[in-house]
Amino acid sequence: MSLPPASDSSLRTYTPTVAPKLFADESKHRTSHPKPTRLQRAKDVISVMERRLKENRKLHERIMNLDYKLDQINNEIENAFVKIENELGATELGRQMSLQEEITAKSPSTAFLSSISWPTHSKLDR
Repeated sequence: MSLPPASDSSLRTYTPTVAPKLFADESKHRTSHPKPTRLQRAKDVISVMERRLKENRKLHERIMNLDYKLDQINNEIENAFVKIENELGATELGRQMSLQEEITAKSPSTAFLSSISWPTHSKLDR
């Protein structure tokens, strides 16, 4: 078997004689914006990272300030709670004292009972 002659069209492949056409947008893009170098891309990345770092530092500082304010508010709430608790305890103690005075004023026989210190259930005794 022999090979077909080189002039046989079945062995040829298509090779374009004209360069592929670029779209109008592509050609403008390539000429107006040259591709940045590796150094320029690295500088751009570094500037973005520095900007993000500054933003994160500002955010961290803001969080710390808010945390400090929250601690102050919690302390104020605790102090107010203790003050209210003390006032309620004093009011309860005053009510018990007035009840004992009423009992002693009503009859002399109950004076002995009122002189005995009875256990109380107030939070001040705990």
